[in-house]
Amino acid sequence: GILLLSEFTGAAEELEGAILVNPYDTEEFSECIKMALEFDDDEISCRINNMRRQVKEKDIYHWIGDFLEEAAILQPYQMKKSHYIFDCCKEAAMDNIILFLDYDGTLTPIVESPDRAILPQEMRSLIIKLRKVMPVAIISGRSLANIMDIVKIDDIFYAGNHGSEIWDGSRVIEMGDQLSESKETLGNIIAELRYSLLPIQGVIIEDKGITASIHFRMVGRKDLCKMFDLFWSITDSYKGLFRITSGKKVFEIRPRGIWHKGDAVTWIWNKFAYSRTPLYIGDDVTDEDAYRAIKGKGIGISIGTNNKSDYHLKTQDEVKKFLLYLSGLPE
Repeated sequence: GILLLSEFTGAAEELEGAILVNPYDTEEFSECIKMALEFDDDEISCRINNMRRQVKEKDIYHWIGDFLEEAAILQPYQMKKSHYIFDCCKEAAMDNIILFLDYDGTLTPIVESPDRAILPQEMRSLIIKLRKVMPVAIISGRSLANIMDIVKIDDIFYAGNHGSEIWDGSRVIEMGDQLSESKETLGNIIAELRYSLLPIQGVIIEDKGITASIHFRMVGRKDLCKMFDLFWSITDSYKGLFRITSGKKVFEIRPRGIWHKGDAVTWIWNKFAYSRTPLYIGDDVTDEDAYRAIKGKGIGISIGTNNKSDYHLKTQDEVKKFLLYLSGLPE
């Protein structure tokens, strides 16, 4: 059968094979029931297999491990939770900082495809003003060449591929073990995915050299389960070599042993501005490595609540307002 699941349940974000419904919207609910009844046997099997995979991987031992890890991290800080930053600006001690910014979903809104995430000119001008009073670094999941090309701001630091490539102001540095070997294997994975996922409309496969992103924001609801099934059937055999994570409508494929965003933040901070307080703003799962890296030593700000960050903004629109606050400029 097909699982219809309330979008308000805790499992809604985990069980990607279920059909999410708003139980208070009777029209939508009835449409989802109708759609479920019209699924053929292949679609039903695909959805069930996908949910079985998720339940198998995230069993009780997975949740216990996550819980104990969180307890170990948070215990020294007495279970401190994320607070709305504009309620706490005075107590956050935001003077003498080095500013770290994620790009997609932070400096720009989340959009259907990566090429549409264009930095607004007013945001670019604001960052240029900020760099005159504090060091600024942009830490992105995009390739280093791509993020530098679209931002086009001199005299700031950049980290691409989630921290495995860094521009330190004068040269490019690749961080990680056996990158050349993993690049070749990653190329094979991407070729397999391109071939298998070709019939599914809306899939965007982003080859970033060191890592890859598989975007499925534009994939139709009826094709999602088939897409997940094909994706995992290919990538499962590479889990020993690659770290595969999911974010906001995207799968990230990263070689094990390469640097993540937290590593890049720590390296830039220690090397160029250790006397300053690191402040990091991000919006997605991969930004949690950065929050962990500066926990107790800096200020982590997420867009939307996140128990790994110290503070949060309510929406991406508030990033500009907060950067104006940092710069001392009027809104």
